[in-house]
Amino acid sequence: MERTRVYEKNDVVYLSNGYIKLGFSRKHSGALICLMDRKTGFQFIRDIEARKTLFRIALRCPDRTIRWLEGNDAAHFSWKKERRENETLLLLAFSGFSFLSMDVAVRITVKDDSPMSYWQISVSDAPYVVTRIVCPILAGLVKMGDPVPGESLAVPLHGEGYLFENPYPVRDRLPLCCAEGPEGAQVGIGTVSGIYPGSLSMQMYTFYNDKAGLYLACHDSGMHPKIFAMGTYEDWKEIHVFRVEHLFSEQEKTVRTQYDSVIGVFHGDWYDAADIYRDWAEKQWWCAKKLQDRDIAQWMKTGIGGVFQMSNFHIPKIILNHSIRDIAETVNTLSRKAGARLAALVFNWEQGARMDRSMRPFSTARRGRQVCCWYGITEGKWEPWICVCAGRVLVS
Repeated sequence: MERTRVYEKNDVVYLSNGYIKLGFSRKHSGALICLMDRKTGFQFIRDIEARKTLFRIALRCPDRTIRWLEGNDAAHFSWKKERRENETLLLLAFSGFSFLSMDVAVRITVKDDSPMSYWQISVSDAPYVVTRIVCPILAGLVKMGDPVPGESLAVPLHGEGYLFENPYPVRDRLPLCCAEGPEGAQVGIGTVSGIYPGSLSMQMYTFYNDKAGLYLACHDSGMHPKIFAMGTYEDWKEIHVFRVEHLFSEQEKTVRTQYDSVIGVFHGDWYDAADIYRDWAEKQWWCAKKLQDRDIAQWMKTGIGGVFQMSNFHIPKIILNHSIRDIAETVNTLSRKAGARLAALVFNWEQGARMDRSMRPFSTARRGRQVCCWYGITEGKWEPWICVCAGRVLVS
């Protein structure tokens, strides 16, 4: 087994073991310019001319505008390593952001016997509130019209699995559809993105080919909001970027990710990538017991008749148009008529959510329990009932 080591060569800082090799460029202030599968020698970053940076940070200014900073904006970049038992930590430090006294640190850990790298990022003393951190950013994976044999992108979107084979073909200077028939996109797949928790059922994307696969995930049991995306990135025009965007709702100027983002290599297809995620997920609290053995409401074990989904606001102007009691009465009326238990899925009742700042804040957990008590639900006696879902499932 090859021990994980850190070394610098030709102004590139490498973190490498017998499975994976990462390279960070001094010229580009620590941008990732090498991502190699050591077993096959395949280099995932194929377009060396693609614009690159290791991270982007969104700051909310006092006038409510967003200011973006990139790793390339840092005047000072340094690194140091730390050897631990069976693993090596590489710490990348960034400072000197124009007139800002802000510091950024990216910590990357690679175990001796693993093809995975584990990332965390922190921002200290930002001048304004940090709302979003995009890291890691993997640019240069795609060469439009020049795919690697078997090139595919798999994403867990909308409760399903989407597989795009040869997702970025080009003919006559135009990206073409990646599928036959009217369901295929006419100008290529563009940007494929989703938020977790939300439209993504798993915290994982995978981009692979016949030679090697790339695993991008977050191993986060705390359900912190984040966006996974593959595609063009705002002002970067035609550059396709593989990335994770970490979202922060707290009004803080010093933040950090409280979980690992994971970049790794594997061999196989989407199923093998899903196995990597499964191996992690099975160790988490939600898989500690089988459903029948968990301390949860009986209706969750026996099933329900359906889910009724509704919002409590008008858009685009946020106007509260349904009280929580109105929603409960509507669902319970439908439940009685249908003769089946229904659960209500209600959006944007959480305190501090981006879309309901105009509403009177209250504790979702407390209000959710009140609703369940109002409408229902005593042991041994079935009554029409409601379950409020706002980022999490609440039952009494």
